[in-house]
Amino acid sequence: MKKMAMTIIIILALATAAAIFLNRHRQAVGVEQLGVVVSPGGRIAVYHPGDRPLVIPGLQHFLLLSAKPLRYLLTDANSVVVSSVDKKPVTVGCLVRYQVEDPAKLVARQGFKAPQAAIEALIKNQVVGALNNTLQRGSVSLDDTQTRIILVGSVHEALRLALEPSGIKILDFDLISW
Repeated sequence: MKKMAMTIIIILALATAAAIFLNRHRQAVGVEQLGVVVSPGGRIAVYHPGDRPLVIPGLQHFLLLSAKPLRYLLTDANSVVVSSVDKKPVTVGCLVRYQVEDPAKLVARQGFKAPQAAIEALIKNQVVGALNNTLQRGSVSLDDTQTRIILVGSVHEALRLALEPSGIKILDFDLISW
């Protein structure tokens, strides 16, 4: 009887210690973020701002995805460089606002190693490609207001078509400077 009581006490103590350990390592999902927990077998759970998901270390992966707008500025090392009609490089500043609509689809497509970096690279590649395609068509000038409006619309649409299958919704695209 004494042995069984001691076993129960040890089990309860271990369970309490494990609960305290796991609870201490719970990270809150911040504002303008989505939390994604990837479990063995590819099961994906999504958490919203304020949530504190329980993650089992070593078995599950916890990812935070940001929804802050991407700014590519002329002075930034991460600026967007495209080619004009005469094949001269043009540095373009732009702003891309996006929303991760389907984090499960995004993580399934991009993997869970560095999904935020994958989102940013994917968006930048699409911006550069869409701008190059439009600027190299002929008599396109960033100095003409009507052409800029058409350019912004065509790039926004190209981004929408390219990124929706990955679970990313483009909210806004705008040229800031060039």
